[in-house]
Amino acid sequence: MNTLNRNNSVDNLVKAALIAALYIAATALIAPVSFGPIQFRISEVLNLLAFFNPLYISAVSLGCFIANILFSPYGLVDALVGTLHTLVSLILIWKTRSLLTASLWPALMSFIVALGIA
Repeated sequence: MNTLNRNNSVDNLVKAALIAALYIAATALIAPVSFGPIQFRISEVLNLLAFFNPLYISAVSLGCFIANILFSPYGLVDALVGTLHTLVSLILIWKTRSLLTASLWPALMSFIVALGIA
């Protein structure tokens, strides 16, 4: 592997780690309202990064999983179901070419979470 490719890989890994950490921190910052039947997460704005670069699909999904496993009162169920919701939403965001339409996917896919914690 040449130096340019190695540096690009390291850059991508660092970017992904930073985005995952930002998601976790933003979720934890307002943890009382980040979880439960009605959720408000500042961290969800990071979902739109997938519109610009698919690298962020794994980064945001990982951040969601870790935040849910660490802080959610629903534990493993929320970690799995919530992360599945995020992953599906992010893939749909990435495949959508209209930013307005892409921004709707997390809300439209929220039934995944409802089914998982019901």
